[in-house]
Amino acid sequence: MLHKGIGLKRLNGDFWEIRHGLKARILFRWEGNLVEFILAGDHNDIKRFLKNI
Repeated sequence: MLHKGIGLKRLNGDFWEIRHGLKARILFRWEGNLVEFILAGDHNDIKRFLKNI
């Protein structure tokens, strides 16, 4: 199956996610004028991280 592109979604609080299917996700947040990259992983990695903050 071909993916239609990259998705961008706001998660809880200041966290955002860039995704390409279930297996490629990057979690980040904005800090003023800077972007702080938190984690790269799959859907479960992101979910587990957010559950433990």
